[in-house]
Amino acid sequence: MSYRTSGSVACAALVLSLTACSEDGALGQVAFSADCAPHDLSCSALGLDAPLAVGGSVHLMIDTQTAGSGAPTLELSSIRDDVLAVDGRELRGRSPGVAAVLVSTGALVLDFIHVWVEEPTSIAIHRHDQDGLEIGELSGLVELLVGDELIVSAQTYADTQRLIGAGDPRWSVSSDVVTILRQGDSPRRRLVARAPGSATVSVNELGFSSSLEIEVLP
Repeated sequence: MSYRTSGSVACAALVLSLTACSEDGALGQVAFSADCAPHDLSCSALGLDAPLAVGGSVHLMIDTQTAGSGAPTLELSSIRDDVLAVDGRELRGRSPGVAAVLVSTGALVLDFIHVWVEEPTSIAIHRHDQDGLEIGELSGLVELLVGDELIVSAQTYADTQRLIGAGDPRWSVSSDVVTILRQGDSPRRRLVARAPGSATVSVNELGFSSSLEIEVLP
């Protein structure tokens, strides 16, 4: 998981074919990518091209480049459990730092990647289109008409650096003017304007909160 600024640009081009961005290991034997939900274009676009949030987790997909007739049984391990925990194919950030994740089969190490872990400082509410592609951050007052829908997600930051890794976002709304619905198996939510009036939509994740003011017009 190299810390690059240009990778997301290349990844954005790949999501048109719904292909998750992958990264080759240091030895070129294994390709790593985030295990994104189907049609989650934002997850595919970001891939692994950002640090992992402390308290956040990401599930990996692994494609081995090793030649042979049978696929080997792969195991992941972290050389610094205090920074990064590994449970099967899931990585969870524990503390700021960098750790190597080894991919092995038996006693043989096939490849490894370095994973950066950062302490989050804030979360923000982002908007998505109907296909899941991220449009940008929402702030201030949002005006909707009765029946309009808005697809949103909570995104984690370390200062201005975008982080990866899902936490456990808790969504709430101040009135029944707006209803919050799950968006399939992704962490996104669908906000549905039900009646004229005002509502505050709030989300809490990894100890941080963010809110959005919504005005529903008749």
